[in-house]
Amino acid sequence: MKKLSFLLSLFISALPSFGNTVIYNPIYTDGNYGYRVISGDTFINNSTIANNGNYGIYSIGNSTITNNGTISNDGTYGLIVYDNSNLVQNSSTGVIDNKGNYGFYGRNSTDLKNLGIIKNKGSYGFFLDSGSSGINDGIIENSGNSGAAIYSSKFINNGSIKNGGSYGIYLSNGSSGINYGSVKNKGNIGVYVSNSSTFINHGEIISGGPIAILLGTNDSLLTLGTASNIVGSVEGNKGTNTLYLVDSSKENPKLTSDGKINFNLKNFSNITVNDGTWHLQNNSILTPPSKSNIHSGEFNLPPFPTSDTHGTFIIDNGVNLTFQIGINDKSTSTLVANNLINNGTITEKPLDSIYITNSDNIRVPILYVNPNELESTSLGNIQMVNIAKDWSGKYEFKDGILYLILDRNNENPIKSDQETSFLGGYYTSIFDYPQNNIPFINNSKLREKNYSWNRENFNEKTQYIDIISSYGKYSNGTFNPDYSYSSYGIEGITVYPINKNLHWSLGYGYVGNDVKYKNLYSTDEFINNFSLLTSVTHSKNNFISTFQAGIGYSDHSLKRKVEDRDDENIIKLIRGDYKSILGSLGGEFGYSYSYDENILVYPYVGLDYVWDKKDNYKEKQDFNNTGGLYSMDISSSLLSTPISKIGLKTKFNTSGYNISADFSWNHRFNDYESYGSYFNFKPDVKFDINGLKVGKDSAVIALDINKELKNNTKVNLGLYSSLSEKSFDASISLGLAYSF
Repeated sequence: MKKLSFLLSLFISALPSFGNTVIYNPIYTDGNYGYRVISGDTFINNSTIANNGNYGIYSIGNSTITNNGTISNDGTYGLIVYDNSNLVQNSSTGVIDNKGNYGFYGRNSTDLKNLGIIKNKGSYGFFLDSGSSGINDGIIENSGNSGAAIYSSKFINNGSIKNGGSYGIYLSNGSSGINYGSVKNKGNIGVYVSNSSTFINHGEIISGGPIAILLGTNDSLLTLGTASNIVGSVEGNKGTNTLYLVDSSKENPKLTSDGKINFNLKNFSNITVNDGTWHLQNNSILTPPSKSNIHSGEFNLPPFPTSDTHGTFIIDNGVNLTFQIGINDKSTSTLVANNLINNGTITEKPLDSIYITNSDNIRVPILYVNPNELESTSLGNIQMVNIAKDWSGKYEFKDGILYLILDRNNENPIKSDQETSFLGGYYTSIFDYPQNNIPFINNSKLREKNYSWNRENFNEKTQYIDIISSYGKYSNGTFNPDYSYSSYGIEGITVYPINKNLHWSLGYGYVGNDVKYKNLYSTDEFINNFSLLTSVTHSKNNFISTFQAGIGYSDHSLKRKVEDRDDENIIKLIRGDYKSILGSLGGEFGYSYSYDENILVYPYVGLDYVWDKKDNYKEKQDFNNTGGLYSMDISSSLLSTPISKIGLKTKFNTSGYNISADFSWNHRFNDYESYGSYFNFKPDVKFDINGLKVGKDSAVIALDINKELKNNTKVNLGLYSSLSEKSFDASISLGLAYSF
């Protein structure tokens, strides 16, 4: 019999149906169609259509279709309907069992109903696309992707959706959905609303997974009726998300007019109470959207005027509602209601970004109630947090509007002391900005080594080359973050005798520096440092004079981390790539005194002038993280200073080893100056970053041991250390010298 039905189905599927068709016998297909319904037909299935091919039932054009039996789909489509405005329904006795792609698919079709059962183990149980309209009055059981997937269409659920897969209801591309029934989610998400779609709930959404309702990244409006029973979190996303609260009893008098927010509410900017009585029973934070494109500081009217709202919002005893407050209405959370009864606590929390301003007074509206019914409003307990140092905060209730008012107490946005209230990424970007003087130190070491090499008596062309490794540390305690660094590189000098009293030299070096800042989130920086200098040395009657000029170039790659307290305290990475140039010009004068044939003493004095210029640069946000407020435009800075020194070098020979010790005291006349900075999102507000505080005096100790080998070659081991008030540097070098 099954074989006969299969042969019959092949014959039927080869011909289009016409007129009124009722199926009483099973149809099994492995081919293209189980049954094809053309425009104008009326088709009723009272049996079983089993599809292992493309289509169980295929329809295009206006036709009336009723499934009273079973459509079993292991192929692409169980029931597919195109361009149909007539009734197409899976009746109360009908079953669509989908293990393939689509159980019930409608495209540009406006009267699609499920009164029976749709079982989906494949991709989609009930799929609506391109202007379709569908109603579920039955049961949708989903263990696949989506129980009901709605694209650019309308969907109403009066029945039951049981989701064990990804989504119970998926709304996208401007779709609209209404739930009067039940969505029970044991999978990931009960209802997903994306791409400017809308969703209204008067029913039950119970999530065994983490999320009951999730909104997409665009601006979204979620409407909840007082009859809503929600278990699980209701979450907005990066857009401006508004929770619109309505009275379900106006839809159905049998439904309650008393609503409860007893679920976890996340990432919503605004609450508007249109009608009904609503109780907030969970601590909640109203959170503005992503702030990367916010520039202005203007505040407009609330999302919905108070004249259009007739509901009451009650904050229950022991419950806290926090408003996060930013620089304009796009970054400030709001509540709009006819009246408010606060039996708990309202917390006003200015975001860190609000303090990045030239204004001395900030006035932000956050709560709107009907000014004509103020006698029924009770503000209750209001507290303020995150008020920055040098600012004062208060609130004002006037004409039905609750304002946060911030007044600056000092003309400087952020004072130059470590006691300033911590302002998240803004504070660390200004007051804890990473700085170092490592290129300055590297250039100084090469310059001093060049002076030391030129103190020798040269009668032949000589080549020095050293491999160096260094470790240094900076400890401030007041300004600038501490850091440590390790360095490696190569330095060399070539000496050319001109006559017995005069020689010329060329010095050069490369040092790579890996810097670890000890600020809160371990900022890193890598510096490629190149140096080149030339000098002329004259010696006569044991007096030695050296004059030098040098230049250094450094390539910096900075990766700093900041905490965005405006965005759920996410730690964000910001990159800054920039260049710096260093120039030096100066000289040294000394006298070489031989104590005996094995001991030499060389006192000396010197003066150099150094220019250390850091180019301006713009930081870039790492957009693997959200937001971008903390990237900065850093102005160029310049250290221009004379450096004086006085020192003593001793050298003696023992057992074929030449040992020298060099002690000097250096004084830098000028310090690093402050320089300007601007947050990229608000370039009209300037801040000064304090210049690096390193101390003007430093002591230098250099030890050197060399031994002459055969073939005019010397091997050399050197130790170098500099110590200042706030930093030290220690280096070891191993090198060779060869005379031509």
